[in-house]
Amino acid sequence: MNLAVYHDLPSGGAKRALREQVAGLRALGHRVDVFIPSTAEERFLPLADVASSVRVFPQAVPPARERVLEGNAPLDLARWAGFLRRVRRLDAEIAAAIDAGGYDVVLVHPSQFTQAPHILRRLRTRSVYYCHEPLRAAYERRISPPWLRLLIRATIGRMDRRNLRAATTVAVNSAFTAARVRAIYGRSASVLYLGVDAQRFRPLGLPQAGFVLTVAALHPLKGLDFLLDVLARVPAAARPPLVVVSDRSRAAEQRRLEARARQAAVKLDFRFRVEEEELVALYNRARLVLYAPYDEPFGFVPLEAMACGRPVLAVREGGIPESVQDGVTGFLAPREPGTFASRLTALLTDPRAAERVGARAPELVRERWRWDRHVDELAELCRRTARVAAPAGVA
Repeated sequence: MNLAVYHDLPSGGAKRALREQVAGLRALGHRVDVFIPSTAEERFLPLADVASSVRVFPQAVPPARERVLEGNAPLDLARWAGFLRRVRRLDAEIAAAIDAGGYDVVLVHPSQFTQAPHILRRLRTRSVYYCHEPLRAAYERRISPPWLRLLIRATIGRMDRRNLRAATTVAVNSAFTAARVRAIYGRSASVLYLGVDAQRFRPLGLPQAGFVLTVAALHPLKGLDFLLDVLARVPAAARPPLVVVSDRSRAAEQRRLEARARQAAVKLDFRFRVEEEELVALYNRARLVLYAPYDEPFGFVPLEAMACGRPVLAVREGGIPESVQDGVTGFLAPREPGTFASRLTALLTDPRAAERVGARAPELVRERWRWDRHVDELAELCRRTARVAAPAGVA
């Protein structure tokens, strides 16, 4: 097949998934041409070395470098409205370029500004939209205050709903996300579970250090406050330091978390933009990997930890229970600090159960969570989508 790819993603797990998809589709013999606005993050896991080609379309710099969808983003409405009009116009230009290329299918990933991108409505070529998550800021109380949710839902949320509904086919990363997509957008979605590179993330036989590890952006949704509350409840004699690996520092949030950690007598160590080799080593040396984001749709961190043979303790919510099976591939606990802390303390003071589960996990990951299986399923979905009647697009 001749495939086009569009995305306007920041750094993070979604970009990692996209790179694996592009590389895997190329390895199957498909042509994969990438079309992106210049706002798309291409320094993190660039696509140029795995795609057939990458074409970049110049886009204006947004009014602030924070995502407009975040609850703490600047609300300079006039400037953002103007920028979003430019986003819509550029997506129409990119859609025209793709349509002129005679592609069988366009694989579309989200926009960091509108979630489902405008290109879905502009394309006259069949599309597969890989929806990593809905526009959470428009629907979840913990992200946005009521007035902001209403504003986002009436503006960006309206764009997101119209755009997603224009996709020929929708794919998602978990059954949890599929249920959310059906509830919010009224669309069914194919669940294509993501994978982990077990050649990179693997047991190294390194000696364990005394820390517990989490990998998370410095954002309230990632549950770092919860983990500090949990560790504060672990008896001081058993309380390990917490190492946080993050894509980048947000100075104000880092200072706030450091102050909270001092108050809780928790030793906190931030590591930013670590190389993959260092990340694998940190997984291997951790006593446990903790994972507590709010309603995480999928989550690479548990899979990477399990592939490295390390036990994972995660919250029982979102899509996490679809990969972390309690007592089999890892451990689950409810989002209640006391209960979570009790489970953590038990694993720290008697680590044999944790080590048994951690030792089994790499084989289970290699059996089920493979990128080649994901790419085969994605290619088949693209083939089925190519047989659907082509969309008319919009003016």
